[in-house]
Amino acid sequence: MSWEEEKSAYIEKLRKITDGIDKILTLKGNRIVTPDMAVQLRRLRDDAARMLPKLEKDEFEIAVVGQESSGKSTFTNALIGCIAVPSDQERCTYTSTCIRSSGTDRAEVTFYTSSEFEEAFRNQLKILNEKAGTEIFDTGLLTPGNLSADNFKALLEGNEAAVKMAQDEQFSKCADEVSDILENWDSLRLYLHPAAESRSFAGTDLKTDAFRKFIRSPGHAIAVKQIVIYSTGLSDMRNAIMYDVPGFNSPNKMHAKQTLERMKSADAIIMVAKGDEPSITGDVLSIFRNSDMDGQRLGDKLFVFANKADRSPNVQKSHRLLLEDWVGRGIMDQAYAQERIILGSASAHLSRSEELLKDLSDDERLVAKDADE
Repeated sequence: MSWEEEKSAYIEKLRKITDGIDKILTLKGNRIVTPDMAVQLRRLRDDAARMLPKLEKDEFEIAVVGQESSGKSTFTNALIGCIAVPSDQERCTYTSTCIRSSGTDRAEVTFYTSSEFEEAFRNQLKILNEKAGTEIFDTGLLTPGNLSADNFKALLEGNEAAVKMAQDEQFSKCADEVSDILENWDSLRLYLHPAAESRSFAGTDLKTDAFRKFIRSPGHAIAVKQIVIYSTGLSDMRNAIMYDVPGFNSPNKMHAKQTLERMKSADAIIMVAKGDEPSITGDVLSIFRNSDMDGQRLGDKLFVFANKADRSPNVQKSHRLLLEDWVGRGIMDQAYAQERIILGSASAHLSRSEELLKDLSDDERLVAKDADE
């Protein structure tokens, strides 16, 4: 059976699965399907519904992941040959950004609902309580609207356990996330509503701060659930859908959930690591122990791009250390690791393109210039 014949047969099976499950779930007076069975059936239907359009359109999903400030956004821009995602030396991706091929340049920005945002905010406070081992915040009552930045700071500074935990990296980052929300609440709340809302941008608007602020400005980006960029720069990868997601080491549970879900549904994962200081943190190790929706290990569909390798004093040694890290810790299989670990420099690549450089901000241009030197 050819690939096209096999694909057609699989598409037909998926359609029958989704139709059949929908009919079962709509039967009135059904005593056979228990509530637990209904949950499992809906999960199977959702998995089938997720796969169906990908097969029908020959789409291929790629998740670009990594630690914050590892250069994920710069790598994405270099790969598609287009400055679609803003990048600089500091953290600049606050939410998942999807990039798809299109005949026109445009973007759709979708915001969290007010209830989704409040739930995520309380989860942040719960993390702080758990890390400190005490009830600093009443997570059942507090919302961004009734907790000020000054009161939040006073509660932290007035709690002995919280003061001791201030040097803990995850506790500190989580506290910074909450502070960002509270300090920018007057701006953020303008985007949060009972029902999900979105904004559209087109053409040259994608190069303006009016659009880019929704990717990297805390006062706007923290309210964003997802951004979809339709780019003419992806013409050589028309069937590919790329996702630039927040870093592994973000303490925000919304970000962690986005990243893991995207990795599970993706057909391939590109991990952007630091080629000048190769290492695997606990965050990376724990997330790659997961399997995707089909039971496949995440490491089996992984490719590693060791970014900023031009800063490494010994590239061969860095490559050897990367192999030892990813294979030795059981994430990648020895059989294909050699071909799937690549060293390079996304910024250096961008800096050689005058056409692309003109679309960079001043800060981004300096990063590219530094990498090239």
